[in-house]
Amino acid sequence: MPWAFGTHNTTVAFVFSRVLVAGNGPRMDGTYNKVRFVAKADYPNGYMNVAIEARLLGQSQPFVTFTNAGSAGDFPKSGCWTFRLSWRDHGQPQVSTINLEVLPAGTRP
Repeated sequence: MPWAFGTHNTTVAFVFSRVLVAGNGPRMDGTYNKVRFVAKADYPNGYMNVAIEARLLGQSQPFVTFTNAGSAGDFPKSGCWTFRLSWRDHGQPQVSTINLEVLPAGTRP
């Protein structure tokens, strides 16, 4: 399964769909984009609130935001996407970024 570490090796993105393709799902092969984000923290019950912002590299405004290490799905444009993850670990703010490439719409995964 393809994966990518975030900055400081405190986050990881697991790309369940092997590659990411722009456009609304399903993709040409009938599958969907799926990415799962995980942040490192020491929580006994395994739950933490992670805020995630996704934007095209170089853009100032996020395209989408979601929480709790959810999955990314549809991307309106191809290119390099930056995911900024933020959470608290023992009351201390943590931030990490992960860049993932999204292929043009219509690309066969």
